[in-house]
Amino acid sequence: DIEHERRGHDAGERIAELTGAEAGFVTAGASCSLCLATCAVTAGDDRQKMRQLPDLTGMKSEVIIQKAHLSSFDHAFRMVGIKLIVVETAEALAKAINEKTAAMAFVLSHNSLGHKVGLEACTKMAHDHGLPVILDAAAEIPPAENLSKFVKMGVDMVAYSGGKNLRGPQCSGLLIGKKKWIDLAYANAAPHNYFARIAKVGKEEIVGLLAALELYLRTDHAAERREWHAQLNRVAEGVEGAPTVHSEFITNSDYSHSPRLSVQWDEEKLHLSVPEMVQELRDGSP
Repeated sequence: DIEHERRGHDAGERIAELTGAEAGFVTAGASCSLCLATCAVTAGDDRQKMRQLPDLTGMKSEVIIQKAHLSSFDHAFRMVGIKLIVVETAEALAKAINEKTAAMAFVLSHNSLGHKVGLEACTKMAHDHGLPVILDAAAEIPPAENLSKFVKMGVDMVAYSGGKNLRGPQCSGLLIGKKKWIDLAYANAAPHNYFARIAKVGKEEIVGLLAALELYLRTDHAAERREWHAQLNRVAEGVEGAPTVHSEFITNSDYSHSPRLSVQWDEEKLHLSVPEMVQELRDGSP
């Protein structure tokens, strides 16, 4: 455990250096990062409270979140015992703040579009009331700039997936942000024997994600995008001329802006539905 902690601290220093955050460390995935961030804003590093989790008696027990940001992933917050206070407008956001409020949560994802209060405004409001902001940015890479963008905006804790486009170990994640809050989150993480010990991250994930992060920041992303477009163009060329079929590039409608190709056809004329096509692709060798 001592060796594990030393490796974690060394990697954390390098992660902070690479991202421009005050501090950071490797977790067992973005959901684990959100869980640890929630531990930080409730129990902090009070050992009695840390042992007590997820019983929040005597602690702040509410996290405010916008309705558009609710999803199955919000269990990462709720598992710590907190109650999510759901709001829709800036007025409701302000009214929801009380002595029980531990933090504001914000989610950036193509699954959570339509929020009425942006991240900057949410962060300002939280800080005006002395509250931290926990940001779920699990899939918000690319662009590479997002690894530093949100901490520069003043967000207190930002969670990223170590898999996806970072291409690190699939069972890894990052939590970066302000040192005060990152230190409190790390206090709740393995190798310490508290609530989140079950989500222990191994040295293989620590080193693997650190290597992936360094590699990602050295990548020629313009060339990578050209390769992505070339791959999609090969698909478009492959279906060109098929009866009723046409394809087009469409907006991805999320914050990562990876290219997407839409392939469309007349289901009635071809007697082929989308689910049937998906099944044929799974059963065959496309």
